[in-house]
Formats: sequence, structure tokens, C-alpha cells
Amino acid sequence: MRIKKIHMPRVTRFSKITLLAASCAVLTGCTITGNSPGGGFMEKVRMLYKSDVVFAQPPEKTELNHINNLSIKSNEAITAPTTAGFMEELQQAELGGKPYYSGIDMGESETLTEGSALFEITVGGPKVGTRRYQESRVECPGSGVVRTCSGDEGRYYKVNCSEKQVSLTITYNVMDDQNQVLIPRSEHVETVSDSHCSDQTGGLASTESLTVAVLKSGGQSLAAKFTPNFKKRPNDLFVKSVNLEKEKLEQLKALTKEAATGDINVALGEMTKFSNQYPSDGNLLFNVGYLNQAIGNFQEAKKYYDQAGAAGVTKPKRLAKHAEEVAMWLEKGVKQVVKN
Repeated sequence: MRIKKIHMPRVTRFSKITLLAASCAVLTGCTITGNSPGGGFMEKVRMLYKSDVVFAQPPEKTELNHINNLSIKSNEAITAPTTAGFMEELQQAELGGKPYYSGIDMGESETLTEGSALFEITVGGPKVGTRRYQESRVECPGSGVVRTCSGDEGRYYKVNCSEKQVSLTITYNVMDDQNQVLIPRSEHVETVSDSHCSDQTGGLASTESLTVAVLKSGGQSLAAKFTPNFKKRPNDLFVKSVNLEKEKLEQLKALTKEAATGDINVALGEMTKFSNQYPSDGNLLFNVGYLNQAIGNFQEAKKYYDQAGAAGVTKPKRLAKHAEEVAMWLEKGVKQVVKN
């Protein structure tokens, strides 16, 4: 049984004609789709052999970035799977070791305190859908487990397949403590599915199991839109500088390692002190900006990137890439991920 969310990329079960095609499929899996800041083929490949740094990125939806407390109102009980999953995801959200939202409650109070908002959700009933379709297959001649052949040599055929989907719609809206609309009535649709083809063993997942899955994931995925995202990226910190003697270079390397394997906030503090000893060193200024960007301090990161650009760095393209990412968040009005 392979229960999956329908909006996630499906792994095609199409047989590979050549080993080269299989290798290309592996590399293709390294790419990033969409316009998410940062990333790309080369960055993913570098992650295979470089230590990485965890970057904090703003929530997908930023309307609640200034809200510290949420009061939840639902049409179902707090113990119901969707509402429980929604609240649990919000309660577990952290940034810098601290809760992203100071308080989450079930709307017991009639009035909201300053800096709070009422998040109202209405969970609809699951809907089941099925479809039948065909998929193409190719078989290479021979008896080996791994066989390769050209397109002319392969035998092409089709198999019958079926898919079952269960979808859940959650409507929601958010009001602040002044009864102003932060988010008008909106819909969040969650869908899980399972598929099976005639050349496979087993069968389709039951409607019951798919329903359990969508009820649980629906609330979680809605809440995830309003909590920070975390992404591992290659460690782009400079470990060399022409201004540093050997002993100081070793200290710099230790700080870059701390950023990847230890506490990034400690690394930022130490890197800032280190940079202050060499205020005209562009590489060190970049490092401070980079660590600020990693923890979501975009306004502060821009300041250091600007200073690094003026002082000069040994790899200008690296600076330009990160400066562009920070500028994008600032253009969206997001100065920092952490709440005030």
C-alpha cells in the first residue's frame, strides 16, 4: 500500500531502458522545482559532500507573522483528528529553541488580548473519488535482473491501473484583536491517494485508511502554512581570508564548523566578534550576513552583505546569490522570521 498526497510528485513506475537513463533519473531528483529562494542543481550536488547549514525561512503565508497568540475555533472537537493535528502542528513550531507562537488555545475567552488573533476553521466531510487509466511499460529482451536495450529492441505494452482519492476541504478565516480581517474566508484542500496497476502485487488501500490519513494530514498541512520552514543548504561560509594569519584561519574554520554542527546562534555571536576584529574584511562580513540570513534576520543580513560588497569578497557570485535572496524577502515586507 502506497498512500500518498496527490499534490506530491509521483514516482513513475516506468521501466528504465538503459542504465544511463537510470542515472539521469537520480540526478533529476536533485533539482528543485518552483521559485523557492535558494537551491538549484549545483547546490543540491554540493550538499553530497559539504557540511550544511539549516536555514530558517518565513512561513508560506505571512499574514500572521506579527501575531504571538492564536485562539482556535473549530466546528469539531479538539480531539478530532483534523483539529488536533492543526493545533499540535502550531504548538510544536519553534524558532531558535523557542515556541513560534507564545500561546495556542481553543478560544475559551470571549475577548482577545493584544497581539492575538482568532483562527476559525470549518472541517468538511471527506470525499472519495476513483479513476481508471493505463500506463505504458517497456520490456527489454533477455533473462537478467538488469537488462538494457535500445528503443527499437524493447517491447512496449500497456497495463490497466486504478486510483482512489480521498479529499478534505477546510475553510478558514482569521480576525485580529481589533476584529479586523487578517485572512478572509479561504479554502485549504488536502488529498491523499493510492494507485495500483495490473502488473503489481497487492491492491488499492481501503477507503477507511485513506480517510484516516487525510483527516490527520489535513490539519497539519494547513498549520504548516503558518509556521517557519527549515531547509538544509550547503555551508557557504568563507573559511579563508588574505587578512588572517594561520592561527586565526584555524579559528575561522572552527566557527564555520560550529554553524553546521553546533548552535548557529552561538556561531553568529562568535563570528560577529571575530569580524569586528577585521572590520574591512569582506569575507568575514559576508559570513556574518550569511548567518543572519540563516536564522531569518534578513534586514541585518542585508546590512552585512552591503558592507561585504563594498569591502570586496573573494567570490562575488556567492555574495550576489545570497544578497538577491535577502532582497526578495525584504521586497515582500518580511524583515525577519522571528516575531517581535
